Amino acid sequence: MADVLKKRAEAMTSQQVKERATEAAGSVAGAVVDPKTGLSHLKSKIRPGRVLLIGGALLVAYLVGRRSIHM
Repeated sequence: MADVLKKRAEAMTSQQVKERATEAAGSVAGAVVDPKTGLSHLKSKIRPGRVLLIGGALLVAYLVGRRSIHM
């Protein structure tokens, strides 16, 4: 498992990171200017499995935080 992560880290150069960050910043700026188009782009890039994973993680974090407050 560690070998796979190491290969992925090596494969992504700093230039690729900069390009992805620039693309993300442009997408956010475009979504601010035209929210309807921004939402349609967001929907096209997010896969249902990822949405479920993120939603589940947020739910677990909420429940853990709520439980720690009451202890």
